Amino acid sequence: MCISSNVFAQNLPLDFESSQDNFIGFGGCTFYSQPDPSDATNTVGVIQNAGNDIYEGVLFRLNTKYQLR
Repeated sequence: MCISSNVFAQNLPLDFESSQDNFIGFGGCTFYSQPDPSDATNTVGVIQNAGNDIYEGVLFRLNTKYQLR
């Protein structure tokens, strides 16, 4: 039996160095940005789960419409 599949990834222009994209935590989860521990010239996004709610997470609202293919 031979199985083959093709996978295509979506790329979104998310930038953690500006406030253009709005990341919103829910259920006690928080989001913040900080310098990358491996490269201080790069900024990374951090999602911190509080562990208080079974449904915790982060959503983001894009200010620009993007077409995903």
